[in-house]
Amino acid sequence: MSRPFKIVVVIGALLVTALAYYLIRPERAESRWPESGEDYTPQIAQKGVAELPADPKVLVGRYYHGDGLGYNISLTLSPEGAYRAELSGCLGVYGDAAGDWRVSDGLIVFTPSKESDTMRSKLRALEVLKYQGDWIFVSTNKSARRYYDTYGVSDRSCFQKIVSSSREP
Repeated sequence: MSRPFKIVVVIGALLVTALAYYLIRPERAESRWPESGEDYTPQIAQKGVAELPADPKVLVGRYYHGDGLGYNISLTLSPEGAYRAELSGCLGVYGDAAGDWRVSDGLIVFTPSKESDTMRSKLRALEVLKYQGDWIFVSTNKSARRYYDTYGVSDRSCFQKIVSSSREP
């Protein structure tokens, strides 16, 4: 094969790859142009409302936060005041934590008795919010909070109660 022919083949392959990516890439909902005649209205991020439960035991249950792939935290709050958390991803379990939890000043405060690997210092406090009749927990970490403030309630931005097996990866 001659050198010019190889160059043409490589450039053609790059163009075909770029075209294929452009045609199949996911498009973000807020970046879509409106249909002809429609007004463009950006999506407003839905947020929870700061509210304290009358009884902390209403927070008991299983919660999930993650992207469904490489970063997923399952959190279980027991009625006795104990918690268990596990960070997992596509390669398995990356770490876990366990200890006690309590509600104080609008936060769930965690006192770990055990933390391993990537769960070390991961959960210390989560803000308690009410969203569509249920409780959600938002990280007090600045970068995680920025994501919630920008995009609102989602599995990626906050802990939500698991009500069906479809929520967990």
